[in-house]
Amino acid sequence: MDYNGHPVKIGYAVHSGGVVREVGWEVLWSEQTDAWKAQQRSQIASLFAVWHAEGVREAPTPSLPSSVVGTFNVDGFRFAVEPTVASEHAVLSVVNIENVLTPVADLLHDAGRICGMATRPGWKGTPEERRRLWRFESEAILTRAAERGLI
Repeated sequence: MDYNGHPVKIGYAVHSGGVVREVGWEVLWSEQTDAWKAQQRSQIASLFAVWHAEGVREAPTPSLPSSVVGTFNVDGFRFAVEPTVASEHAVLSVVNIENVLTPVADLLHDAGRICGMATRPGWKGTPEERRRLWRFESEAILTRAAERGLI
């Protein structure tokens, strides 16, 4: 917002590809009427659409490391399986929007068949059902990689 020729932050907008995904308001502005908020959101959406249409492009995201043998999606998150130097060990990582890997679990396997999985600190509270999905998907990736001679 412009106040006497100076910008004043009244909120934030989360956007992607010229489309506004979310608008949040600073505390002093959060109690405005829904009509006012809708009008502001409309103006913000128009600005982002024009900005995006004028050719402003996001920097290309780097590719995954070549050591990754496969990826899968669970509950809106993307995971990657990456073998290590030890032939029976692999790492399961969550992949962020910039294709940076954050390890979540260590996998022990025999030619792709998972023998054991140990979650890393910070991920130990992951629900058992989700860990089963991790194990199932990782095993499928590692088995295919073993069949192709990649591990």
